[in-house]
Amino acid sequence: MPEKLDSYLMNKDIGNVRRELIKILMVNPKVSDGVFKNALRKAERELGTDLYEQSSNTFEKKVNRKEWTADYLSKIIRNLRSEFSKDLVKHAIEVADAAYPSVTVGKDLDQHQPVRISSKEEKPVGKMVLLGVGVIAILIILILLTR
Repeated sequence: MPEKLDSYLMNKDIGNVRRELIKILMVNPKVSDGVFKNALRKAERELGTDLYEQSSNTFEKKVNRKEWTADYLSKIIRNLRSEFSKDLVKHAIEVADAAYPSVTVGKDLDQHQPVRISSKEEKPVGKMVLLGVGVIAILIILILLTR
């Protein structure tokens, strides 16, 4: 159990408990290992119903399990930051189980990838700059070779 979570629970700091639970889910989205579920159960025991906010039902859940991907999980997590409802947390666990299935025999236990929360406006600027530098370098080499 993360030490920060224990500290926040001791101080009944609900906002930081929620943020820490979200962080645990982001860092280790494979909920089948029990880390997130155990932390959530402990928070529920300590804080009871105060842990959760009222559901606004504004998040449109996908019912088709084929659409339950890591990207969809990141959208749920982004929504959890503003609405930490029991319904949305339960859905996040279901989606995480589907997007990051249990480890099967022969697979490495540490092969999960943390969930990456990115904005829709994120642009591949770094790749574009690198491509531009590469093109300029090729042009310089070609100019030097033709002289």
